[in-house]
Amino acid sequence: MKFNFLLLLSTALSVVAQLSNETMIIQSSGSDLFWALDNIKVVLKPREQAANWTIIRYSGGNYILPLPYDIPKKSVQYNGPGKQLTVEKNLNTKWLFEPESELPELICSSKQPNMCATEDEECKVIALYNGAVPRQRWIFHKVH
Repeated sequence: MKFNFLLLLSTALSVVAQLSNETMIIQSSGSDLFWALDNIKVVLKPREQAANWTIIRYSGGNYILPLPYDIPKKSVQYNGPGKQLTVEKNLNTKWLFEPESELPELICSSKQPNMCATEDEECKVIALYNGAVPRQRWIFHKVH
């Protein structure tokens, strides 16, 4: 019984560790701008100023964490319609990636799936209603 539990725990930790080690940058499909941080606010900057991110996949959504991260983990937070996304020390917001098999993707709040990360005119990443416009589409690039 103990062996089965340890095997299950080891497998779960291994999967999380593999997902945690994948470093990404997130690009707007409508411009040459990438997700970056201005203190705790998610903004858009040129590639050389892009922040590194990792995606932790869970059932019901994904956490988007900035790298390097510490404990407690900081993750991207949905703050309401029209509000800028922020990075804070909690895991309250999960994100849905749609479609999951194609690029570019929508990044929408799992709490309100019709609210999606959107590039605004001031180079901020805000949450707006899904209108299927290019400024709501994102490309994930693996960093090697």
